[in-house]
Order: sequence, then C-alpha cells, then structure tokens
Amino acid sequence: MKQEYPELESLCNVFMTDIIKVASDKVVITESAESVVDIVGIKAKGYGITGLTSSSNGNIVMTGVVSKDKSHITVTNMKGEILNQNVLNRNKRFRVWPERYCCNLSGCNVITVCIPDEIGIYNISDSSYQKKNISDMVQTWSAFGRFVRSVTTSPAKNEIIVGTNSREVYVFDYQLNYSHTIVLPDVIRYSCDITVHDSYLLICDFVGRTSYAVTMVTLGSKVVYKLTKPNLSGADVKPYSVCIDKTGLIYMLWDAMGWRNTILTQYSRDGRQLLTSIPVEDKVWYITTSVVDGEEKLMIVTKSSGKMFIYGLVPALPLKAITY
Repeated sequence: MKQEYPELESLCNVFMTDIIKVASDKVVITESAESVVDIVGIKAKGYGITGLTSSSNGNIVMTGVVSKDKSHITVTNMKGEILNQNVLNRNKRFRVWPERYCCNLSGCNVITVCIPDEIGIYNISDSSYQKKNISDMVQTWSAFGRFVRSVTTSPAKNEIIVGTNSREVYVFDYQLNYSHTIVLPDVIRYSCDITVHDSYLLICDFVGRTSYAVTMVTLGSKVVYKLTKPNLSGADVKPYSVCIDKTGLIYMLWDAMGWRNTILTQYSRDGRQLLTSIPVEDKVWYITTSVVDGEEKLMIVTKSSGKMFIYGLVPALPLKAITY
C-alpha cells in the first residue's frame, strides 16, 4: 500500500482533535404527541393545574388549585402515576383563587409561589415545605390587589425570580431572602410566565398579547427583542407559558382566542426566529422539559382535564466531513 500510495497516511496518525465534531444545530418536535397520559390523582379529584416543572430525578411536579382556599403540590412519574400529593391551606383571604406555580430549584427541591404572596421550597422526597410571605419582606408590595403570577430561577446567580400581576418582578436568594426588585419596561403589562435565557428574562405578557426578552437590571430594564407571534388568520393569540430545552431553543404556548387548539411554537436560540408552529389538540396551558432515559422530552398539561402530552425532541444532526 505504501509503495502504490505513498501519500496515504496511517489512521494511527489521525488524532481525535482533528475530527470535526458533529453538533446538533436543530431540534425537531415530533409531529404528534408520543403519548397522552391521564393523571388520575388530578382528573378524578377535579384539581386544577396552574404550574408544571420537572425535578432533577426526572419526576414531574404539578401545582394548582383545589378549592377557594386550598392548593396542591403533586409529584408524578412519566406514566402519570402519583408518587406523592399534598394539599395546602391558604391562610389569607383573597379575592383570587389560590393558583400555585412552580419551578425546579436544585436536587429534590422545588420553588413554588401561591396567590397572593406566598413563596416556599418544597422537598419532593419527604414532602417538607418551608414558606414565607413576600409582603413581610418587601416594603413596596401593594396590599391592594397585587399577587404572584409566575416563578423561575437563575442558577448562574442562585436567584429565585417571582413575577406578579404588575411590572414588578421580585428577586430572592435560595434561602428565600429578598434581594431586589426588577421593574419591567412600560410596554409590558405583567409577567404571566417567565424564564431566564442568556442573561435575559423571557416574559409572556398575556394581557399585552406579546412576549419579550428583557434585561435583568434593577433599574431601567429594556426590551432586547420581541418574539414573533404564530400567524393564525383571525386568531388573537396570547402567550401563556415558556420553557427552554438543553440546547437553548425556546418553546412557548399561545392561547388562540377563537380557536379550539393551543399553539406550540419553537424559536431559535437567540429568540429572533420562529422555527415551528404546531397546533395542540386540547387547551393546554403549561409546558416544561424533562430527560427520560437520556432523551429530552417536552411535556404539556391541560389546566382542568388532567391530561399530559409528551412530545419527543429529536436532534437533527448535520453531516460533517472528517478532516485529516
């Protein structure tokens, strides 16, 4: 071989660093849900779902309304089987029902907030729960109708971020100590749902019918970009829930007023390009991702019928040449 092809090099001389790595620059959502799960412990009891997240061990945490003065925290597996469920009393009288929202914190801990001003850390392994009232820590909290509306975390800063039915967003540390307030730009009405992405806050402004990325500064928060709405003729779409996958792509649920279905959208990593719009065959309201057997899945739940839709997220791998 060497005599006939003197220019041929042995593969022993090829180093792994010389091979171009195959990187996924696109993730495809499966055309239809891989499975639809009935959550018996939710549906049979008539509980509402107003919050959804995945725990570090892959279980699903749902929070929501039980009655006028009670809320629930429910932990299930991917089959919808209840692992544990707690009903919590609301001590304060308030005109709005006790909708409860949640977000994964760390380990077995989930951060949750409940209308009007409760914030707490729930441990899914032993069902322990520690809570505080935001109005006891924040002097600017308005007693006249203000209430929590969403919660997320910034792991890079070890911060908990709580959205409200106003432009004020409150920031806490992982011990539930108040840190500071972010005032959203005046084009935003309130944060129906929020998440942190690339040092920005992604805001679902349901009342304002628009979603934005904004800076996370204490004073002078500014809009970085506005996410493109799905184009539905005659439909008044409103953003309701948002999440990020492990590659940094953005997923959002839009309530299509006048349409039967909710619209699931996927955006590029920088949020400036709408990649996919998919109608979901039900009025789903909350979205999150979870890793199942090493593969990331997209989970969406209904607010009142106790159904969970599970979609696959399939990396589209481009073909790359091997260089020597």
